[in-house]
Amino acid sequence: PKCRNPIAWYDNLPLISFVLLRARCRKCAVRIPARYFLVEALTALLTVGACVRLGVGWELLAQWPLIAAFVAITFLDIDHYWVPDVITFPAMAYALGASFLPGGIEPLSSVAGLIPAVALFLFAWAFERVTGREGMGLGDVKLLAVIGLSLGAIPSLVVLFLGSLQGAVIGGLVIASGGHQAKESELPAEVQDGKDSEEKWRPPPRAIPFGPFLILGFLEVLFFPDVFGRGLLSLIETWVHP
Repeated sequence: PKCRNPIAWYDNLPLISFVLLRARCRKCAVRIPARYFLVEALTALLTVGACVRLGVGWELLAQWPLIAAFVAITFLDIDHYWVPDVITFPAMAYALGASFLPGGIEPLSSVAGLIPAVALFLFAWAFERVTGREGMGLGDVKLLAVIGLSLGAIPSLVVLFLGSLQGAVIGGLVIASGGHQAKESELPAEVQDGKDSEEKWRPPPRAIPFGPFLILGFLEVLFFPDVFGRGLLSLIETWVHP
């Protein structure tokens, strides 16, 4: 960001280049934040976890690109309250296309997975009509649409439940400790100019981005279906029909 020099391929190898460059830019010697290394390490860890959980096959091919995309969305939403269309729209197409792969959830189930996203959109619309203020950006709706197309309707509802519950608890703690502030000024000008128009809204003070909690719910359902998927549904059924 300081010297604006393009990064050569050999200086852009995940994890390796950070170590070889000793966390400094080759051109201007400005220190590279450790966050770059940590994000790359997180992506690598989730990749290994996906391989262990899903095995090397069609299901991994269907889910891993979405996991990588969700890592980017998580940090963009935390920093800038921004879930980019340039990620979510291709991810929707990919998730729907992956439903045609062997062992996929089937195209009809994938399309049915949009139901929770539609419900979330209607809730956000009703909230705005009643209160006169926007409580949620459309980026969260699009993100849930990606999750629904990938997992199907019922797992997507579980993701929405988990995201809402964990968002309320963790978000409440963050607000109690002083709130969360976006870092809009840190985005390069060309990125700010290209941001999706519906995502240029200014959240209320101390607002908490919802996207990372939806993604956390997605990972919980994907990696631990017996606990957060089938297990949670069984628990709900027990409450409803004791």
